[in-house]
Amino acid sequence: MKRAILLAGAFALLGGGALAQTAGYPTAPQNQPMGSHAQPMGNQSIPGTTSPGSMSQSTNGANLQSLTQVSDVSTLNNASVQDQSGTPIGTVHKVVTGSSGKAASIQVDAQTSMGTKTVSIKASRLKYDPSRNILQTTLTKSEIDALPKASGT
Repeated sequence: MKRAILLAGAFALLGGGALAQTAGYPTAPQNQPMGSHAQPMGNQSIPGTTSPGSMSQSTNGANLQSLTQVSDVSTLNNASVQDQSGTPIGTVHKVVTGSSGKAASIQVDAQTSMGTKTVSIKASRLKYDPSRNILQTTLTKSEIDALPKASGT
């Protein structure tokens, strides 16, 4: 009887770890120096970071400037336009300036759910990233879809 209990205990100690490893349970890292941390592998991500693909899709805000800070509005003529999530929505059709010579609104050839439509977005709803030549609006895709066709287009 003692022998059966000892064998069961030995199995639990030796075999239990092997079962846990084959059952998909995480195991403690092996042979790592003190203070080192395991790194994610494959498609896992580290919290607080972004994937390389998302970096090209959205603007981080560091380089964004108000359109009133753009001294040469002609640089906006060939900019691409993104919605608030960083999704491309179209390109600049025309820059409408005010009496100060600054951009008052931007007419955008936008890809909407109904096809391409030229819409007018107020300059106050746009920021400019000169390093990427991108205008980013605070509008959502559905708000852009709901905009009327720009006058004179």
